Amino acid sequence: MRLVLVCGSFPPAVCGIGDYTHKLMNALIEKGLSVEVLTDQDWKLFHVADVLRRLRSGAFDIVHIQYPGLGYAKHLGPPAISLIRDVVVTLHEFSHVHLLRRVASIPFCLRSQVIFTTEYERQNAIAKMPFLVRRSQVIPIGSNIQKDTSTLEKRHFQEIVYFGLIVPKKGIEDVIKLAAVVKAQRLPYRIRVIGRIVHAVRELVAYAGNLLQSTKDLPIDWSIDLTEDEVAVLLGKTAFAYLPYPDGASERRGSLKAALAAGAVCITTKGPQTTQEILNATLIGQTPNAALQAIEELTRDRAKWLQYSLRTYKYAEAFEWTNIADLHINLYAHIMGLRSSGFATPNG
Repeated sequence: MRLVLVCGSFPPAVCGIGDYTHKLMNALIEKGLSVEVLTDQDWKLFHVADVLRRLRSGAFDIVHIQYPGLGYAKHLGPPAISLIRDVVVTLHEFSHVHLLRRVASIPFCLRSQVIFTTEYERQNAIAKMPFLVRRSQVIPIGSNIQKDTSTLEKRHFQEIVYFGLIVPKKGIEDVIKLAAVVKAQRLPYRIRVIGRIVHAVRELVAYAGNLLQSTKDLPIDWSIDLTEDEVAVLLGKTAFAYLPYPDGASERRGSLKAALAAGAVCITTKGPQTTQEILNATLIGQTPNAALQAIEELTRDRAKWLQYSLRTYKYAEAFEWTNIADLHINLYAHIMGLRSSGFATPNG
C-alpha cells in the first residue's frame, strides 16, 4: 500500500497538526506501509492542478489530507482537491473554529471519508450534515512527545509546568496569573513554560517576546523551542502540569495527552468536550486560584498525588501510536477492498 499524507506544515515547522502527522507517519512505517509526506506546496486554488499532478505521479493508493494546518494559511487548495479526487481527510478542528473555516471544511464532507479526533466533533458535524453518519469515524490523537522513563522519585513538586505553543487565547494568560498569585503569596513554587514560538508568523513572535519581557519579575522559567527529547525529559520530571484551556480539556489536546502520558498530575479546565475519562484522569481548576489550591493539597499529600499519577498512565494507554496506526490501516484496507470488489468507495 502506497500512502501519501498531505499536510500544511511538517517538522521542523511549528504546528501541532504537523507534529501529529510526523508521529502518524512513523507509526505507519513501523507497521510496514510505504508512506510519503506532501507539504510545502502552493495551496492557492490556482495551483491545485500542480498538486494533483504531483499526486498522480506518485501513484498513491491512498491520499490522506490533514486539515487545517498553519501552512495552508487561508488558501482553499486542499478542499478543492477533495472535490476532484478521492481522499481521506482528518478534520482536526470543526466545532470551535471560525465560521469561514467551517465552511471551508464542507467540501471534504461532501465526498471524502472523514476522520474526526473525538466523538464530540463527529456528532457536531453530523448534526449539520447528517449524510456523514455512514462515512465518518473517530480516530483519536496521541501524544506528540515520546514518554521519558524517569521514575516517580525524580518528580519536582515545587515546579508547575505549562506545555504548549506560545500563542494567545490558548491558556497561557491564566498561567501568568497563576505565577502572579504564587509571587503575591510568597509560595515556594516556580512555573516552567515549555513552549514553542511560531517563528513563521511575525505577530506571534512579537506576542511571545512581549510575554517574556513582561514576566521577568514573576517566578517563571521559560524553556523555549526545545527538542522532543528535551521536552520528554522535563515532562518526565514534572509532578504538576497546569493546562487551562479556554474551551476546556478534550481528547484532541496533544499537550494534555503528552503530560498525562508522562505521569504528571494535570490541573485543567472543564468544557463541553471534556469527557468523563478526562475528568477521571485530571483535576479541574477553572481559575488559577482553584488550580493552586489543588496543587497545594497534593503537594502535602504525596500518596494522593501518586494515585492520580497512576490514573494518568492508565488513561494514556488508550492512545498509544501503535493502536492509532492500526485504526488507520484498517480504514485504508477497507477503502481499497471496496475498490477492488467493484463497489463504490466511501468517497462516492
